[in-house]
Amino acid sequence: MIDSLEAQEVISQYRGSAIVVTTMSTNFEWSQVSTNPDMDLMFSGAMGKASSVGLGLALAQPDKKVIVLDGDGSLLMNLGS
Repeated sequence: MIDSLEAQEVISQYRGSAIVVTTMSTNFEWSQVSTNPDMDLMFSGAMGKASSVGLGLALAQPDKKVIVLDGDGSLLMNLGS
């Protein structure tokens, strides 16, 4: 199985100009590997909301790619999105 930090490094290498939304445990790791911090949106206390924010950004900016890095617990907090 790939380590979380290794996975984020690969995503960072290939993200291009994509908007990246992170939450909770991914914030610190992502800040270490991000190749385009101006396009990062990091939430600290919004467990379960990254997927909703990512969807909103994708709908508002259809010409941009949006990547959401969310944990399993955070995803379970907001399955409706």
